[in-house]
Amino acid sequence: MLDTEKLRRLQSLMARGATEGERSAARGRAEMLAQRAGLSLSDALSKLDEQPAAKPKGMFDGFDDWMEAKEPGWKARSAVERAQREAARLNRCEELLREFGSEEAVFAETAEEAALRKALAPLADKTKGFSGFDGWVSGRPTEAMWKAMGAALPFPETVQGALDELRGLEGLTDARCAFFPDYSEGDHVYARICALTALLDGMSDPTEAGIRTRLKWIADIAHSEIARDPGYDQELAATLQADFELFTRSRGKNTRRASRAERQTEIVSMLRAHPDLPDREIARRIGCSPQTVGNWRRRLAKGHS
Repeated sequence: MLDTEKLRRLQSLMARGATEGERSAARGRAEMLAQRAGLSLSDALSKLDEQPAAKPKGMFDGFDDWMEAKEPGWKARSAVERAQREAARLNRCEELLREFGSEEAVFAETAEEAALRKALAPLADKTKGFSGFDGWVSGRPTEAMWKAMGAALPFPETVQGALDELRGLEGLTDARCAFFPDYSEGDHVYARICALTALLDGMSDPTEAGIRTRLKWIADIAHSEIARDPGYDQELAATLQADFELFTRSRGKNTRRASRAERQTEIVSMLRAHPDLPDREIARRIGCSPQTVGNWRRRLAKGHS
């Protein structure tokens, strides 16, 4: 369904944006909005001329009046807060202009963004009118997407590298949002962000630096306003625990070799917690052979424990 109210705001920015960068960003966002509704941009804009339907009453209609009656002065305080936020946004824009040189430079496509866009273009889902790629809208990327992104832009080999790249992408999005609050990254960039998140949750890095960085990642999650799939947190916890076990063993703090029964318990626990992980990855985390993991996977599938 086409969000005509948002499209109308974007149309205004396309025509009257303060800079070419703002106008270009508005057009790109409008094209994405139209695509999600299964329309071309011209067809979507033509719908704005149609007689708008009566807007249903929203759940927050009258909220300001209700709060004012409950807490006299609430409207005035809210106005001050909005003004403070807007002042902070404008200050941020001034900082970015000094850093980038111009608003156009803030919105200019980076070489990495261009590489991802070209690599993922063949996988775009053009059949349903939705954003995303074949078999994917959000969450963990598909195998084909991993392959395409990795070929265009090799993935980091360490947890620190993944966190650095993720923060760089998110920082650029935040910078663009300062000028254009309705801005959101393209699907190709969002796909990369999802892939980096998966690496931060599940890529093994049993070094002191890797464990410290993983703790930074946990802190980032704790301060995020977006709720995560609980399965991702479970994967992250299992990865951190496995990395810590490997790290302490390598430092000689746990020199006792794990018994066969203990190793079997580790394998079974990992298979039950993460049935989708490949045998080779589980074997690497625990320190056994992929064949051993495969044998236990088949036993569990047959109902043996």
